[in-house]
Amino acid sequence: MECMESGSVIMESKDGQYAPLTSEEIMEDMNSKHNNLLKRLREFMEHEARSCSMEPGCITPEYVYRMWGGSVPLEEIERAMEDV
Repeated sequence: MECMESGSVIMESKDGQYAPLTSEEIMEDMNSKHNNLLKRLREFMEHEARSCSMEPGCITPEYVYRMWGGSVPLEEIERAMEDV
C-alpha cells in the first residue's frame, strides 16, 4: 500500500471482536523470532567457514549486520551471537 498524499488515514476493519495478544503469545513470538535468528546466524557462520575467506573468530556482529544489509537490528545480532 502506498499513500499518495500526506495526512492520509488508513482504516482496517475485520469481522469479529478485537482480541489483543496475551503476554504469553508475545513472549512465544519473541522466542520464535530469536530461534529463527539463531538458525540463520549459524547457517551464515557455517557458510563463511566453508568459504575459507575468514576465521570464524573474525565474524563480528557488525560484520553480520553489514553482510545482511542492515535488515536485522545490530542489538538483536549481538544477543544472538552470545547464544551461538
